Amino acid sequence: MTPESFKKKITPYAIEAYLSTAFLKFKRKLFEAKIALLPWRDEIIFYHRLNDPYSCLLLNALMQMNKKHQVKVKVELLFDLLDEYNPETKKMAKYALKDATKLAEHKNINTPEFKKTPSRRTTFRATACLLEQMPKGSNKAKKLHFLQLVSELTGALWGNSTTTLESCLNRYGSMSERKAKKALDKSQTRLLQNGHYMSAMIFYGGEWYWGVDRFDYLIERLNHSETPSPTPTKFADNYLALTLKLPTQKCTVDFYFSFRSPYSYLAAEQIFQMASKHQFDINIKPVLPMVMRGFKIPKIKRLYIAKDAKRESLKLGISFGRICDPINDSIELCMALLPYAKSESKERAFVSSICRGIWAEGANLNNDEALEYLLNRAGLSLSVAKTWLSKTEWRKQVEDNQTDLEALGLWGVPTLVCDKTIAWGQDRLWLIEEAISNYRQG
Repeated sequence: MTPESFKKKITPYAIEAYLSTAFLKFKRKLFEAKIALLPWRDEIIFYHRLNDPYSCLLLNALMQMNKKHQVKVKVELLFDLLDEYNPETKKMAKYALKDATKLAEHKNINTPEFKKTPSRRTTFRATACLLEQMPKGSNKAKKLHFLQLVSELTGALWGNSTTTLESCLNRYGSMSERKAKKALDKSQTRLLQNGHYMSAMIFYGGEWYWGVDRFDYLIERLNHSETPSPTPTKFADNYLALTLKLPTQKCTVDFYFSFRSPYSYLAAEQIFQMASKHQFDINIKPVLPMVMRGFKIPKIKRLYIAKDAKRESLKLGISFGRICDPINDSIELCMALLPYAKSESKERAFVSSICRGIWAEGANLNNDEALEYLLNRAGLSLSVAKTWLSKTEWRKQVEDNQTDLEALGLWGVPTLVCDKTIAWGQDRLWLIEEAISNYRQG
């Protein structure tokens, strides 16, 4: 059973209630009541940045959706993203080209390879052209026509159109630079006010859907499905309940991981079970949380990540929501004890137990009773664990892991590497499965 000390915590239970399916259903009922009274407010808001490959893929999906669903789409145009919410924008732009190309292939989206990001100047001209044509009011037909125009200009910008960008600019005209910048500032403000910070986002009825990765959730909602459809693979009993076999193949996956990342937790539960199924080894490479590396994580970003991780956990069948956010001392404790777990060949069990405690059970890692419970569940001893806390070798290893991650052109977790394949995000594990298959065939 869970220790009594877990039950005394108020904040984890408040977070759990906030992220609960019951509260989500309540908010959706309020939205439905609102649009029953104000039907013109029933619209999807699409935050589009023309030189963002993920926005291009989402635009394609929206165009296809329009053929089946009678939902009004309002397009908000973005240009620059705010650095405080989106660190390493240059690295992100470079990575997005390759990742979006793979994603398009995986989801059978008919789009050319994203080879080079359009220049800022050209992108601004195309954006200003669209701003000039932006429809006013709530007329559905005008908004649909504008969405088609957005598709035409975006395709022309990327060289994926029967027309050229210059032809579009000559045909449709353009808003002045001063007016365009003012309009883009207002759009950025509305994005933040609604609770987000990125492009390739859809906002509908108080909920956010990122790119084609989360588009199915929107379709389910429009189809009046109350909860996400589970994936074929279920993790309801958690990795700890599995009967494992030792890896026998030479294939190794590097797993860059943070104890403070909910996506790392979701990735760990999946990759550990994949390793058991496909018989490959995992090299767990912990890194410090971004906030401990000098990055700021604003409140709206933390809230979105928690809500999105909850939604993903429901689909995967992984426990999530009763959160006790670990930081500083708790993170260092986890890092210090990971070598102990590795010395006992219980590294995966340790990561799984600790992360479930943090993200699903509201466990305060600074509480000995809670920590002992989590360690025992992984087959480890609290008394032995305490002898490892004074060791500092882990700090150098964590620094080396961060250096290795940056050498890959990335900074965030979870990141997984198999042979030459790099997968960033718990929703890119299909890339690792493909890499393992190719590795064994080659």
